[in-house]
Formats: sequence, structure tokens, C-alpha cells
Amino acid sequence: MLTREVKDWMDLGVLEAREGRYRTAMELYDRALLNYPTYAEAWAWKAAAYAQLNKFQDALDCAEQAIAADPRYEWGYFRKARTLESMGEVMAAYAVYIRALEVNPDFQMAAQRVRDLKMRLGM
Repeated sequence: MLTREVKDWMDLGVLEAREGRYRTAMELYDRALLNYPTYAEAWAWKAAAYAQLNKFQDALDCAEQAIAADPRYEWGYFRKARTLESMGEVMAAYAVYIRALEVNPDFQMAAQRVRDLKMRLGM
């Protein structure tokens, strides 16, 4: 359940991540997840932090947890796609960005990545 305490840990984690302190951010996300293990947003932020540390398999695992926790949370797909793209798996990333847009057709960041990848892939 999203309690005030869980929200506070998430907010602190996001601040740490924005300052480039990804390991500290992940510790805060983990605190949130201990109390709310199916919190998709926490899993997605943790995926982003792992990706920043070039720990791509860990990032993918967290993105998958976000998707499993809430299949309608577009950011889980976006984090998975960004990680796949960073790993050089461009076609797989493209497919996941498309899935993010199926969940939320107004998701502009995913739409931009789709446009960019279409150009890159000559589609």
C-alpha cells in the first residue's frame, strides 16, 4: 500500500537519483519496496538507476517487476525499452516502446523514441 512513508522514501530516492547518487537512490527504493513490493513506480525508478550504472540485466529485471506489478504502467515498458536500447537490442526496444504506446497513446517520450528508432532503422 502506498503510505506516506513509502512516498517519502520514493521522493528521497528520486532526489538522490537526480543528483547522480544512484546507489543511495536504490537503497531508498528498496525501503519503499519492502513495505510495498508491488509498487510499479519504485521498480521502474530502480530500473532507471541500474541502467545509469550500466547494470543492464538488473535494470531489465526491475523493469519486468514494474510491468508485472502493473501492466498498465507505461513507465515500466519505457524503462525496459530504454535498457534494451542501451544494450544494442534496438528491434526489441522498438517493440517495447510500441507496447508502452498501446498502454498510453499520449506517452510522448515513447512516441519520440519510436520516431527516432524508425529513422535509425530506415523504417
